[in-house]
Amino acid sequence: RSEEMSGTKGFLPKKERMVQVREAIHETGSYVHTFDELEHGARVAWRNAPKCANRKYWQQLKLLDCRDVDTNEGMYGSCIKHLTKAVACGSAEAYVTVF
Repeated sequence: RSEEMSGTKGFLPKKERMVQVREAIHETGSYVHTFDELEHGARVAWRNAPKCANRKYWQQLKLLDCRDVDTNEGMYGSCIKHLTKAVACGSAEAYVTVF
């Protein structure tokens, strides 16, 4: 996976990312997930939800990262964007929006 991702902007090998995370925790007490980390976490959480009938589609889950939204209007717009994208192709696709 590291070889596959090495050309991706912002990708760090696991050891380098762990150093970055530890430094951030040491300096601020927390760290921010990358988009890929957040998307993977959302997919795994959905996969592991025992009562969800559609969890078999966990690998197709698409993430809309709205962590930068900080107003009511921004949240409303993000929700509309989520709904528009989810049904754009004529059939519902699996999306999750993270604020």
